[in-house]
Amino acid sequence: AYPPSDDNGIKEYFEKMINLLKDSSKTGTIILFNGEDQKPIRKNINEIVEKARNIFPDLEFEIGNFEDTMKEMSESETEFITYQDEFTFGQHSRVHKSIFSTRADLKIMNNILENFIVNILEPVSSIAFLSGFTYEEKLFEKIWKLMLDNSAHDSIGMCNSDRTNRDVKHRFELAKNYAEDLLEMKLREIGIHIEEKDIFQFQLYNLLPYERDGYVEMELFVPARDFEIRNESGERQEHIVMETEDVTKNIFAKSKREIGVDDDLNPLWAKTVTAIYKVKTKIRVTGLPSMGYSTFTISKIERDESIKVFDSESNTIENEFYRITVNENSRIDLLDKTNQKIYLDFISIEDSGDEGDSYDYSEPDEDMSIVEKELQKSKFNQTSLSNTGILSFKMRLPFDLNERNQGICAIEQIINLKIELNKGEKSIYTSISTTNEAIEHRLRLVINTDINANISKADQQFGLIERPVYLSEVEKWKEEAWDEKPRTIEPLQSLVSISGNDKTIQIITESVREYQIIGDSYNKIAMTLYRSTPFLGKDHLNDRPGRESGTKARTPDAELLGVDINSKYIIRIFDEAIEDSVLSITAKEALTPIVGYQAAQFKNNTDYFVLNMPNKKTLEAKVSLFEASKNVVMSTLKKTEGESGLILRVFNPSDKDNVEMELSSKYIEDYVEVNLDETLTENSNLSFTPSKVKGYLISNKINLNK
Repeated sequence: AYPPSDDNGIKEYFEKMINLLKDSSKTGTIILFNGEDQKPIRKNINEIVEKARNIFPDLEFEIGNFEDTMKEMSESETEFITYQDEFTFGQHSRVHKSIFSTRADLKIMNNILENFIVNILEPVSSIAFLSGFTYEEKLFEKIWKLMLDNSAHDSIGMCNSDRTNRDVKHRFELAKNYAEDLLEMKLREIGIHIEEKDIFQFQLYNLLPYERDGYVEMELFVPARDFEIRNESGERQEHIVMETEDVTKNIFAKSKREIGVDDDLNPLWAKTVTAIYKVKTKIRVTGLPSMGYSTFTISKIERDESIKVFDSESNTIENEFYRITVNENSRIDLLDKTNQKIYLDFISIEDSGDEGDSYDYSEPDEDMSIVEKELQKSKFNQTSLSNTGILSFKMRLPFDLNERNQGICAIEQIINLKIELNKGEKSIYTSISTTNEAIEHRLRLVINTDINANISKADQQFGLIERPVYLSEVEKWKEEAWDEKPRTIEPLQSLVSISGNDKTIQIITESVREYQIIGDSYNKIAMTLYRSTPFLGKDHLNDRPGRESGTKARTPDAELLGVDINSKYIIRIFDEAIEDSVLSITAKEALTPIVGYQAAQFKNNTDYFVLNMPNKKTLEAKVSLFEASKNVVMSTLKKTEGESGLILRVFNPSDKDNVEMELSSKYIEDYVEVNLDETLTENSNLSFTPSKVKGYLISNKINLNK
């Protein structure tokens, strides 16, 4: 990065580099990369190389490129050593392994948006495209470019100045607005082109390639306070009502003056509807068709107490599988009813000090781990579909490392915890919200699994990876002068799990993608909620000796003081060691929620937006585009770039098994296998080797109209 320009300096420089690197070169080629992070082009590099040729006549100096150099080495007869791993050991270079929790507020925005675009927006837009509507390629391009602008090096690390991170946040907000508005537009386009059998009808979308049951929470307009919901086959769907508001006056005032703007001068709703209520409802839906939607109707009924939410005086919540108890000492215990196993202190919160910076967590000299919390208030709700506990705890924390060193805990921070159990589901839904009140600390959610783990499993791109829970290198890293402490603080994409004694516990999240297996017997999974770091870079950290990374500049925004952090987790307990494919599919399902939308004509007003009503409603009330087997995971469904077909992208999450995908559809006549850049391959089959990802161009002749 810093070759000198004078003859003596050049001689010393290259002699030093050759002596340092010659023993590690098996081909006789030594590669020196010219340049460094944020350094300008070295304009006199040609002169330096020419001087070196004169000084070392027996050596060949060449300005090349990486591709040609690699090609030369691969064409040599040298036998190379193969290394296989994640390459996250900081033995010879800093890797910033704990950067995943920097600026948790921005990281969470990124993660939620990634999942929203891929799991929801692209598939819905694909269904809309096959229904005859425009696939907004330019808008997608704008959304993805905003996301990619935020994915460059320090931007995705969020180890930036506050000013730069404000730009990052602004791009996320723009992308979020574009994505959410585009989704509503596509859902409305589809909805208004389905024959109106019921003024209040709505659609539910299953964006997975197989039939599913599940829950959806959504806002609906209904004709009465008490109502029933039925599917396309006339089967009643269970639901509860969490909030109700009479909006008759407001809707009539705003929508009636818009009559005619959509070319319909005599809408049925204006003649027949006498009351409109806006409700927040939770629906348990069964038999949603694969990769498609179904239409549901709403009817007024007599008073029905089963759909209401009731407050419970109990300190427990439960369903068929679990009972969760909140004790007077603020401890949260879990009973697994399937095998009568009790998990004491199942869910807890841990606070610790952090002397690190935007690049790395670092354990301070005098740390103080705080797990004590005081239950301030609690509320338990019981319904026919779910039980919910809403808890508010107070934790006493030091304001900074100085107070932590002195044992002073003058800050009172409120932690709000919501735990929900649904009828018929083995998932434990956990939401945590808090406003940060301190600096130089790290807050984590801790799940006690009672499994003495040796390894953890977490997902990465197109598969899972096993990692040891303990690294023996931590015992000698200082003596060996490592650049960074070897740590088991690890990344995930959406899931982490540990297994043992014929049991697996899995945690799924789209919040901060960082975990660590902790506890005396490595029986606890710690999920980082956030870190508060006052500096962009700091030097001489306990866990990262030497110079500062980046630059030693204050970053008040990264302290997150007064910032709200909202995190969500889904916990699953399996009664056996689980295959990788099951873990991956469970996570995909959790992060691909059922989507609901009501395209009622009276929503043509300024609170929403106006769309012209079609003269003919040509879309089916129920559509299933295709069905695929559950031994693979669908990555996404999207339109081909610049072409008129659709790309179905799937992968085999197993690192051991070959699988055959089954694909069936009354619409798809044929499929052709494509590369990730959507060019055609020479093969076209449904076979997957371990961790293999494939794309398929499916027929562009599909038309979902009647």
